[in-house]
Amino acid sequence: MVIGPAPAGRWGIEPALVLARDAKDTHDRTLHDRGGYVQGFDKVFDAQGFAVPAEEIAPLDPLFHWLLYAGAKLCMMFAFVATKLAPVWWWETFPIPRLRFRALRNASG
Repeated sequence: MVIGPAPAGRWGIEPALVLARDAKDTHDRTLHDRGGYVQGFDKVFDAQGFAVPAEEIAPLDPLFHWLLYAGAKLCMMFAFVATKLAPVWWWETFPIPRLRFRALRNASG
């Protein structure tokens, strides 16, 4: 991530049209173009494998790409954790419901 001015073409509009000239000129404008811009994510992001066709995902703003990517990773992590914790939640392992929570508390330290 780079803190600095917006990369050329990032906003999809000419910066002069949206940058305020001074603090009083901020109606529908921004005071600066500095921000944390991630570079190279477009080379890593793969639009395939989602419920939406890749042709519809590709033209979306990079923020949507980030959200899709992060959401997919979160679902994968949750699935992994859920499979590891599943025995704790099944009656065969802990037939008394209050013991389920006690087991989780003890396992987490």
